[in-house]
Amino acid sequence: MASLLWPCSLVFFLVATATVSSALSLPIPSLRFQPGPWRYAHATFYGDKSASETMSGACGYGNLFSTGYGTATAALSSTLFNDGFACGTCYQIRCRGSPHCYGSFPIITVTGTNLCPPNWAQPSDNGGWCNPPRRHFDLSKPAFMQIAYWRAGIVPVMYRRVPCVRKGGIRFLLQGNEYWLLAFVMNVGGEGDVGSMWVKGSNTDWMRMSRNWGASFQAFSRLGGQSLSFKITSYTTRKTIIATDVAPSTWYLGMTYEADINFAFFFYSLVPDDPSKDLGSEFSDKLGSKTTVPLLMTQCRPILLRSHGPPTHSTTQTGLILL
Repeated sequence: MASLLWPCSLVFFLVATATVSSALSLPIPSLRFQPGPWRYAHATFYGDKSASETMSGACGYGNLFSTGYGTATAALSSTLFNDGFACGTCYQIRCRGSPHCYGSFPIITVTGTNLCPPNWAQPSDNGGWCNPPRRHFDLSKPAFMQIAYWRAGIVPVMYRRVPCVRKGGIRFLLQGNEYWLLAFVMNVGGEGDVGSMWVKGSNTDWMRMSRNWGASFQAFSRLGGQSLSFKITSYTTRKTIIATDVAPSTWYLGMTYEADINFAFFFYSLVPDDPSKDLGSEFSDKLGSKTTVPLLMTQCRPILLRSHGPPTHSTTQTGLILL
């Protein structure tokens, strides 16, 4: 086992006070990906309370419970889905402008795990909710029920893209055959998306992988019997990280391996400092003055904890998120 431990600090910014305590975090100047502006959209739901119909999907994440996404998920309209490059991205969603919204206007955070395809047989404002250029979220039913009464069917919402807060490192589900490696990339923090990817065997140079579908990338090479490293670049920010020796030389197909590294994220306030700037006076009035929440900023250096075990389970554990 090898470990590297560096100290770090965590700073809470409240309305008029500040507190310093120790925690895992990253240098503030490096945190370039931040919550985006609030925008208007609509949300529906699919499936039932069990969310069984939301499993698998166009991103290739498979069973969303075992891969860590749970029921806080959404199928994105093609405008948001961006040909699959939005797989793994995170959004805050809040119901607004409907009597079916819960009175407290709760905010949920969901991950894009599927595509809501267009339905050109229906008008875009009456059934074809996911037709371009509409921005639409087809939520799991459990997620929808957190913001509105489910009998509404469809509600107007506001949303914004936010950094993804993940536990652990980036995970790679390996599929394919002796001559072809297919890696599904999951649990990506920060930006949440993957734009490009490379693989390196212990006996090879870096090889650029081509995107197959959803969140999967492929390489046509014989990599069996070699430990595997991956280089991942975010689609949104083009930031790149290298996950070294993620899979040991004894790796085999069908297993998921976890890196000891991930993209950086930081905690953020649930509402903008000036809601009227992004959303107009209607939303500002609904929020009132008591809904401002603490903004958590972080500052530190990395912790890495690596523990290689048998290939029947994840071979690494993350101690911190790196850029």
